[in-house]
Amino acid sequence: MRRALATVALSLLTMAACSAAPSTPADSSSPAGSSAPSVPSAGSQTGGSSRTTATGQIPRSCDSVTIPALLESLSVNPRPVQAYTEPSKASPMPTSEEQAQEESRTWPGLSCLYKTASEDEEALVLVMPDSAWFTHRQTSSCMPTYGKGSAVTVGSTKGWYCPTTNETPGEWVSFAQHGLLVTVMRVSQPTGGSPYRDALVAYATALSQRL
Repeated sequence: MRRALATVALSLLTMAACSAAPSTPADSSSPAGSSAPSVPSAGSQTGGSSRTTATGQIPRSCDSVTIPALLESLSVNPRPVQAYTEPSKASPMPTSEEQAQEESRTWPGLSCLYKTASEDEEALVLVMPDSAWFTHRQTSSCMPTYGKGSAVTVGSTKGWYCPTTNETPGEWVSFAQHGLLVTVMRVSQPTGGSPYRDALVAYATALSQRL
């Protein structure tokens, strides 16, 4: 899958460089705004409570993690560009920061990229295997950025939110459950703000009910 221009600096998004062939990209008519719209709840109207894959199983298709109403809150097109790499065919999960930032690394699991009309903005959902070192990194720090994260409630579990910084445009929520590490990211502008925090938490909450 093509790496997004706005997120090359974030090693987190090297997970999107999975080796599987992408599906049809989103069209250019997707909404794109500088501020996030109101966020619907992650309940039944968004399909958040509909479990679409076996508990603890990495989905092979973005159909399992695509929730149009909540993607609207993230101001992105709901048609994903997807890639899936079987864990047995990927690199082992990293056990150090140096390994985590290797650009040649083949990440296991599913990545779903949702575009906007702007080339520099997008959303990304990642589902990977849980692993001791990397899961701790993703749920207790904002590496590789210098953002100051905070704990958030994601359904019945705890997650970790990271804002944008003055140098990096991505903000995201990560959480782990049932042997999976899930990340939802929105790339906007490097302002140090949190324009999509509530929408990201809502999306992560919905995914915690699906996976």
